[in-house]
Amino acid sequence: MRPRWGAVALCAFAAAVALTWSGCSEETASPVAPTPAPAAGTPAGGNSGAPASPGGPAANGVQPRITVQLDGGFSPSGTAPAGVDGGGSPTTTSLVIDTGAVFPPATGPGRSLPSMRPTAGPAVGGAPEVPAAAALKESSRESSVDQVDHDSEAAGGEGSDLKASAPTPTSPAGGVEIPDVRPVLQVTNAEPDEAFLAAFAEENFHYQFEIYNVVGGSRTAVEAAATVPGGSGSTSYRVATSLARAASYTWRARAVFDGAYGPWSEDAAFSTAAVVLSPPEPRSPIAGASVDVDTAFNVGNPTVEGRIRGGVGGIQIEIQVATDDMFASIVGTDCEHARGRGDTNLALNVFLADETTHYWRARAMATAVSGGNRVTSAWSEVASFRTRAVRLATPRPLAPIDGATVGVGTHFRVRNGAVRGISSRGVQIEVQVATSRTFDDPRTGSTRMRGGAETTVDLRGNLMPSQQYFWQARATVSAGGAGEFSSEWSDAASFRTSADGGGGGTVPTGPAGPFGPGGNPPNLLSLLQQLAAQHPDALRNSCQDHGGSWRFMEFAVERLRQESGRWGYNCKRGNCPDVSHDAIAYYRGSGQTIDAAQNSTNVAIIDIIAGHCGPNPQPSWLDVTQATADANSIGRWRYPR
Repeated sequence: MRPRWGAVALCAFAAAVALTWSGCSEETASPVAPTPAPAAGTPAGGNSGAPASPGGPAANGVQPRITVQLDGGFSPSGTAPAGVDGGGSPTTTSLVIDTGAVFPPATGPGRSLPSMRPTAGPAVGGAPEVPAAAALKESSRESSVDQVDHDSEAAGGEGSDLKASAPTPTSPAGGVEIPDVRPVLQVTNAEPDEAFLAAFAEENFHYQFEIYNVVGGSRTAVEAAATVPGGSGSTSYRVATSLARAASYTWRARAVFDGAYGPWSEDAAFSTAAVVLSPPEPRSPIAGASVDVDTAFNVGNPTVEGRIRGGVGGIQIEIQVATDDMFASIVGTDCEHARGRGDTNLALNVFLADETTHYWRARAMATAVSGGNRVTSAWSEVASFRTRAVRLATPRPLAPIDGATVGVGTHFRVRNGAVRGISSRGVQIEVQVATSRTFDDPRTGSTRMRGGAETTVDLRGNLMPSQQYFWQARATVSAGGAGEFSSEWSDAASFRTSADGGGGGTVPTGPAGPFGPGGNPPNLLSLLQQLAAQHPDALRNSCQDHGGSWRFMEFAVERLRQESGRWGYNCKRGNCPDVSHDAIAYYRGSGQTIDAAQNSTNVAIIDIIAGHCGPNPQPSWLDVTQATADANSIGRWRYPR
């Protein structure tokens, strides 16, 4: 770097520093003889045998000198003067700095000012070495009372003598409230006063930080004289002491170089938040998981710094669900109080669209004990999931079965179909009853599908006696904005109401009994043969072990239960719910309700399918009760399956 002489004239080597030039002249380059050191005890102002330094008194007769090695030269014309880099004198010259005044070389054509760097060698003429940073110092007084008060509290709090600007606080500043009790303080770096010193000193600056707690009109030092190396363009410092919550603070910084201090920055103010809540952690569903349209959401509870009202239970967690990750299209929200166990479940009050990708996030809210302010966390990271397609399988009519005669107030029982993509709690079983297979004049009834295998539905009002009817069933669910979902209607089954409209085989729906005296059941093979004629496909496809269905067994049990509520399913070798594929059980006890009869071993066991799983299965009536006992096994009564 080759600075202009004007920059040198403005350089802050201070009005109280003397410079003796030893370099190139207009004609020849000849070193200036060094000033001899004064003898000890020479009185101030006495003759030391050397020229007096104009511009100020000498200390102890002769002032110490600073030697700075100089390289190169400067010429307004751009031509190196004689004796510099090829002139009659060495290219490396010395700048001798007295602590009195500065003597720049005489101006004129051909004059040059070499660039400056600290010398590594001895001072010219044996003068004692002084750090080159002395050239960056000056004496000054701070007029601000606050600044002086600050200085009295800080280590190294002497006045500003580093010729540099004050750094500029950037964050935290402006009275902002911050969550961190160990914040990072950041400043824009100070700049040296002289441009030609920037490369020499700016990158070598350190920075001193001070932070004060402010209460009312007084302040107390929290950290003082914390010094860190300067960064590139800006410098940061993390406070080492954990600050108090709900408190006010100010801080400032200044540049430091080789024992010299620049001016303090303006004070920057901030406060710490009374309470800080971390965002809740989305736990499920996440990572694109496939879920039902009425899925539940689970989050890990947030951490709390500070004191809140109500403890963990005082935290509310809010979720948002949208069809885009920017949450421009929010389709559902929910808010729940956090559970004390470490996580919280939430559920929307709407169904989501099926076969759709969704995004969700969560945040926490609480009330601070100090000040009673409402505190809200940041939103959590965004999680994604995809809803399954909603599918409802068709329910299967169980009772009344084809050809049955029932009372006018009969009930309708179905085997529940499978439900996919939505929980079964909102599914309804709907029944239609009409006098024709086309269901032109249906009467309807519906009820919520039970959680078990079967559901019973009542019609609104009784049927007419001595009338043939047809009935069918389906499953339905209303998914709100996602629409209505329904299964197909089941195959129609027919029945006839009794002439007197009485019981006539009315299907029991709850506890039945008390039962009369027990005993063995009558032989009802004829009823099974009628069923086989009505449902030949169900009988042929009755081998469950080879992909068959339970349909014929269900037809048989329901038809026999119209004769007596004692009929039910048999658990193989007494192991419920492992139900026999071709044998049924008859409860032989007495004086008990149907619920009390559950799991009873007091049963008769009847094998109702001959050649089961063979090429030509047939209805049969084979009592195997004794054979089971002879095999040291038991039967067990169960209804429904």
